[in-house]
Amino acid sequence: TTDILISIKDILSRQSKQELKKEYDYFKNKYPSYLFVLKKKSKFGKLSDVINTISKNENIDYVVMGTKGSTGMEKMFLGSTTIDVIKKVKCPVLSIPQNTKFTPPLKIAFATNYEELEYNYVFNPLIKIIEQYNSELLIVNVHSKDELVTNQEAIIGVKLHHTLEKIPHNFHSILHTDIAKGIDQFVHKFNINMLTIIARKHSFFELIFHNSVTEELPTLVDIPLLILHQKYKF
Repeated sequence: TTDILISIKDILSRQSKQELKKEYDYFKNKYPSYLFVLKKKSKFGKLSDVINTISKNENIDYVVMGTKGSTGMEKMFLGSTTIDVIKKVKCPVLSIPQNTKFTPPLKIAFATNYEELEYNYVFNPLIKIIEQYNSELLIVNVHSKDELVTNQEAIIGVKLHHTLEKIPHNFHSILHTDIAKGIDQFVHKFNINMLTIIARKHSFFELIFHNSVTEELPTLVDIPLLILHQKYKF
């Protein structure tokens, strides 16, 4: 009934505010000398919708989201809440797996399939991190056949090179029948600290989040993932 629903909403609201206060106090006590302002907000609604509203009203640069689950990568990617945020929240999302210890992102991988980019400013949030930590960017493409690069891929690669010319970067090509395993091997081989992808429909993004792919990426659970969105202006 309506009365019951209102009661549940009130209970959830109280719990939300109580847990937010715990988080707020934790940060205040652990980082008393840090020069940042903490704010806490409790909003009712679907998480992705609420984040989008707050991001717009507060001019948010990044959404940082912790992920957890005993089944590792499957829980991290396939949890309905996480997937909903990653796919629908318009500003950059930095997903941090549970128990991750901070490591400066000196080596960042950007996984691409060389699709045409509509706007170059999609890389601005990534460039900001690279400049702050003086990181190296490794651009990786996984392909299933040992074949020559197409003219279109070459053109996009050149455009990408010019877009990122002010930061240190290099290109890598991995031959593997499975995209997930190819990325997994690349991450281990080059000691990658953070993985970056661009969220786009009907492309690499949907492929990488397919069940059969994510189940093959158990080791990436310890690596932060930065998801950029094509039309978000940073």
